[in-house]
Amino acid sequence: MPKTIFSLIALGLLGCAVGYFTTATAGWVVTTLGMTAMILVSGTQLAQIRKWVADLSAPPLHR
Repeated sequence: MPKTIFSLIALGLLGCAVGYFTTATAGWVVTTLGMTAMILVSGTQLAQIRKWVADLSAPPLHR
């Protein structure tokens, strides 16, 4: 949970910096793309957990 909060804060600050130095729209785009990437990664991780829970005898995949 702390890593997620740190990532959200970092994305917000990055979006603010981009928006300050370029345009506000660019800042929002950077923030939105970053949060979308976080959602996709979380979804992928949840899918892997769901596969593992379906067959608990198999070890989880390590990367």
